[in-house]
Amino acid sequence: MAKQLLFYERIVPLARDRHATWAVRRDADYSFAAETRALPLAFVEFEAAARTLPIVFVRDGGTLLPAAVLGFDRNTRLDAAGRWVGTYVPAFARRYPFVLSPMAGGDDLVLCIDEAFAGIDPTGATGTRIFADDGTVSAFAREMLEFARNCRTEFDRTGDLMRLLAELGLFEEARTTLNFPDGSTRVLDGFFMVDRKRLAALDGEVLKRLMAAGVLEAIHLHLWSLKNFDGLLGAAASSPGL
Repeated sequence: MAKQLLFYERIVPLARDRHATWAVRRDADYSFAAETRALPLAFVEFEAAARTLPIVFVRDGGTLLPAAVLGFDRNTRLDAAGRWVGTYVPAFARRYPFVLSPMAGGDDLVLCIDEAFAGIDPTGATGTRIFADDGTVSAFAREMLEFARNCRTEFDRTGDLMRLLAELGLFEEARTTLNFPDGSTRVLDGFFMVDRKRLAALDGEVLKRLMAAGVLEAIHLHLWSLKNFDGLLGAAASSPGL
């Protein structure tokens, strides 16, 4: 299967005959996301993510989706050992190497695994098994299935709410100049943010609608999170090659 979904490379449906002895090692190692500059976010994640990460909106085909910015050339939220630095790891990364995907020729979703993940042990000697010795699905796999389902639900809900915001014309394309501590500068563009003036011009009924949907709070968290670009500047300056 062709590379897709950012760091996912070879997505295959879990199958007892193929993955009977397989185990997964995570050990808080997020090296698989080292080259990732931004990760998709669901609205439900905004409160936690906004404390340390800038939240912007990026194009995905013909739509806009929220994303947490991790760095400018690569992920600055990882230390040399691949451990996440910061208080919040986006669900998109915590779900890896699993993901829900439609079965070929149908709409039913099945739990899949990225067989290219370096933390897989096909012998089952290290890590947590996907299937038990008797062939039943392990508690670990059931937990990841539930988490993947929750992710899917929240990302679908986020997509619906983003269409509402797009209809209101609240987004503006952003472009900013970043000033690094060493005196160098860099132009950052290709992302969108909510226009404060357009937001302030909305009438009371629309604001009530946004508040009832939980979107108004998310908008304010997005705007507040933009201050976190300063933290990324410092992290990039202290990380060689970033």
